[in-house]
Amino acid sequence: MVPSIATAYNVKRSKAAEDWAAIRARMEKPVEVDIWRAANLLIHQRGDEAEMFAARRADLMLDRDDPDGQLVWSWIRQAVVELQAQKVAWH
Repeated sequence: MVPSIATAYNVKRSKAAEDWAAIRARMEKPVEVDIWRAANLLIHQRGDEAEMFAARRADLMLDRDDPDGQLVWSWIRQAVVELQAQKVAWH
């Protein structure tokens, strides 16, 4: 039996919805390398103030009732601390 046009359309539509859901999930959950890149960029932009800047952003996200944003900025702050500790160890 040949599938109807409506059936083919619905299959295509559900596949697109699954693809969109995967894209949204990727956007909502940063990959660890993204955290390290953001921390490195923040260090280059803010220098010794990078950790404090990330902590303030985390607090701002908490004030805005954005727990996901607060979590991401907390991860960035921790990555900044680790990167700066490595920098001190190399000197």
